[in-house]
Amino acid sequence: KVEGKMLNLNRACMLRRAYKSMQNAQSLCFLPMRTLIHIEPEDKVEGLSENFMPDKSQVLFPEYFKMREKVYGVHRDFIIPKIESSMDSFAKKIRDVQLRQRYLPPEIVTFRNLRKRTAADTMEECIKNKEIPVVILKRDEWPENEHFVGPKGIASTVLSSDAGYCRTYFLDTGGEPIRVISQMIVTHEWMKTPMRANFHRFIIGRPNPINIPVFPINESSCLAYMAGANLNFIVRTLDLWTYTDVYPPRIELDCSQLTIKESIKIGDVEKMLPDGVFLHKKYANRLHQAVISLEQTKIYKARIMMQDKKTEEFEEKKREIELGTVFKKAKKSKVNKKKAKA
Repeated sequence: KVEGKMLNLNRACMLRRAYKSMQNAQSLCFLPMRTLIHIEPEDKVEGLSENFMPDKSQVLFPEYFKMREKVYGVHRDFIIPKIESSMDSFAKKIRDVQLRQRYLPPEIVTFRNLRKRTAADTMEECIKNKEIPVVILKRDEWPENEHFVGPKGIASTVLSSDAGYCRTYFLDTGGEPIRVISQMIVTHEWMKTPMRANFHRFIIGRPNPINIPVFPINESSCLAYMAGANLNFIVRTLDLWTYTDVYPPRIELDCSQLTIKESIKIGDVEKMLPDGVFLHKKYANRLHQAVISLEQTKIYKARIMMQDKKTEEFEEKKREIELGTVFKKAKKSKVNKKKAKA
């Protein structure tokens, strides 16, 4: 109240008046529907110093303190954590480029603290202890599956690492480390949490199963795709056998020369595989199956019809011009013959 009158101010005006005339401010009231400032005469607020500043708990304007505490020229130790997410995304792009260049990280991750699974290691106990069952599938001289229990981070490492689906790992089970490759991470049906990790033994010189994804590239430079055709991605992964530990983490198919009538088939991909990598025998009768193809759309058909119509019109005009030139030449020849006879 000022001389018996009540002021109704907005937020900005209230902030300005409150901190410019702090000597006369006795209390600040912030209501949901309206903002009120109660100003009392100076004789009732004696004892307040000129540098009076209330605590943060007593002030209803946290923006003021944010403005006062803002620091310029912050040290990198405070800046780096704030931009860490963008730095990680940039680093991921670089790693994707490395994968596109058929590069796999040379270091091999080792999973430790694995132990044999017993009857007491039920699924409930594993979840309670933040562990996950690990299974090494049978192969050749190992006629039975080997069951272990390890930390839950095994599944997250395989799922989150670059090319984790086809990288090799070491399992430290107490003896000599076993080199393995991921076969499947079994997840819960609706919670999508990892429940079991299956691995294959990886032995150099023997056929090792790997599952490699297929990626189309340069589709934006395909003429049919630019004309409105749809790109059908039919086969997204391929099962391969590798005899070496040098193999591509992904298969890239160049779609720049793709047409409606011609598609990229599994047999074409087989010829692209490097030495020591072969197709699985289940593709023996599917070599002519398309991996990536183009499908006609209404827009594509309309553009092709317009193009055909324009070509027909151009051919007609060209024919007319040619016929006109022929008639002119014939007339000239007749005139020349008459002149010669005369």
